[in-house]
Amino acid sequence: MTRIFATFTILILAVGTGFGQTYSTYTGISGFYDYQANYRTPQYIRACPGTSSIHAIMMVADDSLNVSTSRRTAYAYSSDGGTTWTTFNDIRVPARRSGFPSLDILQGTAANAAVIANHNVVAASLQSVVYVDYPVGSGAFSELNAPPLIGGDEPIFPEIAGAADGSIVMLASRAAATTSHRTRITDFTNWQPWGSLTPDFVSDGYVVEANGTGRVGIAVAAPSSPLQWLESTDNGVTWPASLTELLPEVISAGSDSFVITPGFDLVFINGDTLITFGVTKQLNGIPTHRFSGIGFYSGRTGFVIAVPHESVLRAVDTLSKRQTNMFPVGYPAIGVSGSNIVIAFQAFMPETSQAGFNYADVFITSSSNGGLTWATPSNVSNTLTLDERYVSMSKWNPALQANLVYQEDPEPGAGAFGTDLAPVSRNRQRFVRIGPFASVGEPGGIPAEFTLFQNYPNPFNPTTKIEFRIPARPAGGANFGLVTLKVFDLLGREVATLVNEVMQPGSYERVFHAEGLASGVYLCQLKSGSFVQTKKLLLLR
Repeated sequence: MTRIFATFTILILAVGTGFGQTYSTYTGISGFYDYQANYRTPQYIRACPGTSSIHAIMMVADDSLNVSTSRRTAYAYSSDGGTTWTTFNDIRVPARRSGFPSLDILQGTAANAAVIANHNVVAASLQSVVYVDYPVGSGAFSELNAPPLIGGDEPIFPEIAGAADGSIVMLASRAAATTSHRTRITDFTNWQPWGSLTPDFVSDGYVVEANGTGRVGIAVAAPSSPLQWLESTDNGVTWPASLTELLPEVISAGSDSFVITPGFDLVFINGDTLITFGVTKQLNGIPTHRFSGIGFYSGRTGFVIAVPHESVLRAVDTLSKRQTNMFPVGYPAIGVSGSNIVIAFQAFMPETSQAGFNYADVFITSSSNGGLTWATPSNVSNTLTLDERYVSMSKWNPALQANLVYQEDPEPGAGAFGTDLAPVSRNRQRFVRIGPFASVGEPGGIPAEFTLFQNYPNPFNPTTKIEFRIPARPAGGANFGLVTLKVFDLLGREVATLVNEVMQPGSYERVFHAEGLASGVYLCQLKSGSFVQTKKLLLLR
């Protein structure tokens, strides 16, 4: 097989996420297939612990006139932490249609090698197929023998995990009977017989994840269904007889009730299981489309609303057209960064395309106290006329850093399906490295210095959020005294006072309302004693 690859280096330095400096580039993966997931969050990026190696994949199509039949899985590799990428346009025979891939990295003797699963049309039928890239980053993927059939058909929508003993655990859905099954391979030659999972579920409403101590966990969820869990402690050799319900179909939180929406993800940290998922609030017992957000669950915290709908600046309902399996806020991805938990997700913005679909942006939030409290979400992509969604985050990340990829598309909506009636367009995969970001969410955490962050979004219309931090006073010193946060025009005229008071050390946020002001550049100034810091704000009407 001829492998076509290229190396991409596009540097964009941006501030305004509230999580420190952002490095952004393209992985080089591009195509016309613009619908990356059904119910689970895409598993499209993995950073290798203790190294600078990062793997990324995405579902693509090369023929804009035959999007479905030309669907493939593309792969990219970086050996320098995402700064540059080598892109292999196809990991398998170009003539073979494939779809809905899953990525993980191997442990054991082939540690850090990429392992990819997708379902292919093989011998006129769909089958789950797994490929291993070894040596690491070579793009020389070897296809493993397919698992045995079940009653004449093969489970599809595969999800995989590289277990601590070097084996691969795969979970897939048997389309003919809408039942789920799991299997395992140790020698890269012979799969175990499929084992059935109960209860039944539709399509790919599951995630499987492994850690370095033998744990392999399976989370099962679907819209308006319970969140369920199955765990093996011996690398997937043995499993309990049935799943355990972690959260009911209707989740109560104070006076509110919620149900799960499409998109969920999981990770292990310090012996705990961390799961994130989209939620939408019920009104009078009926799930609503508008009041969606991001939920979080761990054995320590139970159910937590990590991202309330109202905390996502400018998030709106899909105003004119519903989009397949989409909610205003949803599809979260979760990863670990040192002792921090990080969640990225997508949210619809007010801007619409000529076809009437809302553009989406990618947001990020973090917690440093195990998920009990979460930082105010920050906009990572922050564009007006590009659609950014299907974010995927590496499970492991260096301390105070997050590595993620997402689909960037000039046309929102799903052109891959006739149901959305969205225009077909070429999308690209963007890689983003965020950090170092501040450790946010820990009770009693005191900033080390004054900081005025760039407003977000920027440009904005008509409101934007401004985050700033007040440090502890020096030992034996006096209070810093009066803190002011003001906005001026370029002629130095004050147009707004957002803060004018003595403040305790901590992290703060204010919203600047620019109704009635003309488009242009404004200056936001944080001042206390001898400290002065200024940022430029861009108002676009």
